[in-house]
Formats: sequence, structure tokens, C-alpha cells
Amino acid sequence: MHSLIHRYDAGNRFGSTFEGDPVRRDGGTLQHDWGRATLRFFIVRCLLAMALVAILVAGCAASPSKSSKAASGCVTFMEPVHAREPHDVVEWAQGKPVIGEGSLWTIRSAVRVPGVKYGNSWHLKFPWYTRPNGLLRVEGRRLDGPGTFHYDVNRAFDARGAFNTSTLDFSVPGCWQVTGQYRTSRLRFNLSVGR
Repeated sequence: MHSLIHRYDAGNRFGSTFEGDPVRRDGGTLQHDWGRATLRFFIVRCLLAMALVAILVAGCAASPSKSSKAASGCVTFMEPVHAREPHDVVEWAQGKPVIGEGSLWTIRSAVRVPGVKYGNSWHLKFPWYTRPNGLLRVEGRRLDGPGTFHYDVNRAFDARGAFNTSTLDFSVPGCWQVTGQYRTSRLRFNLSVGR
């Protein structure tokens, strides 16, 4: 077994060498107190490890909150979100949480559906409630790269009355911002498509 020792030289400096035998205090050689050196080494390693953990934790905490990213990496965003919905909107949604304002509404859970791959693109069937019933305009743009967006809107009817359905068509998976516009009301949200 080799141990690290320090030799005293004429310039009052210590140089490190390995030797096989224990060192005695004769012949200009000093014995080193390894208890303190080991303790210092241990403390320095612990401090470095804690600093690394702190950096990693800060990095993990910061990356999702580049805004509140979902596991997919797409920032959850809905605008506007209102606490009080009109009675006809509540009936249409059958008590499910909704987002919207004025003339344009949708069911909140619809923005969490990733879509279905269909051919070379991704499709999402999407519900809209317009007041009074009419066809809205929809725009989409990819936030994390290039892509194309298409949509269609159709009137639908059930026992509760008229509402709208649309097929949102995304050329590639990714993070997409969708904006619906009807009269003076606008509804905007991000969708994580295909993830």
C-alpha cells in the first residue's frame, strides 16, 4: 500500500510523493496529519456535491417553468378563463368546466386532447359554443417550429340545441397556438398535438 507523504525542502515548500513505508521524523522528512486533510477533502467534496445538486434542482425547476410546461414541453395557456358562465353555456357543457367569454366558449378538457394521426397529419375534433349560434373563424400556428394548419367548422344539433364542431388539422406534431374568433369574442389556447 502506498501513502502520500510531503517532504520538506530547503525552500520551505512541500512536494508530494508516494512511498511504501511509513515516514519517520528524521532526515528532513515530515509526517503529515492525514486526519485533517481527509476531513478537509471530505468537506470540499460535500460542498461540491451540494452545489451540483442545487444547480440541478434549480435547472429542473426552471426548465418547466419557462412557463408551466406540460410533460410534452408545450406551455399550458388559455385565454380568457372566466369563473362565471352564462346559463346556456353551463347547460351546453353539462356542468363541465368551460373557458371563453361573451359569444365564444369551449369545454376546458378539449384543450388537453393530443389529437389523432390521420394520414400525414394530426386531427382533433373540437367543440365550440357560440352565442347566438354561428360559424366562427379559427387560426392556428405552431410555436416550436414550422407547420401548416387547416380547419373546418360545422353546425351540430342535439337535445340541448345548436353548437359547432370543428376538425382542427395540424401538419406535424408539436406545440400549437389556436385562436377562435366569433363576433367580438376571442378564445386562445395552446395545444400539445401528437405528444
